[in-house]
Amino acid sequence: MPHPTSAQSTKTNGKELDTMSNLVTLSDAAQQLGVSLAALRDWRFRRKHLDFVKVGRAVRVLQASIDKFIERRTTTALRDR
Repeated sequence: MPHPTSAQSTKTNGKELDTMSNLVTLSDAAQQLGVSLAALRDWRFRRKHLDFVKVGRAVRVLQASIDKFIERRTTTALRDR
């Protein structure tokens, strides 16, 4: 069976992933979240906050996991009275 390319989709835990376009580096994830690279490494070690993926030796973060992290920590504004 051929390996999926970035244009192909694969199923993981019942969800369809566009394999490479949904993965970002730790540096990119840290920049998006405004946290240090050390913080992300600590989160990965403790298995907190984000889903991480090993690609060979490289560690990547699912963009959807970053988006969910931001959504969970978003507080809606109070309506004007």
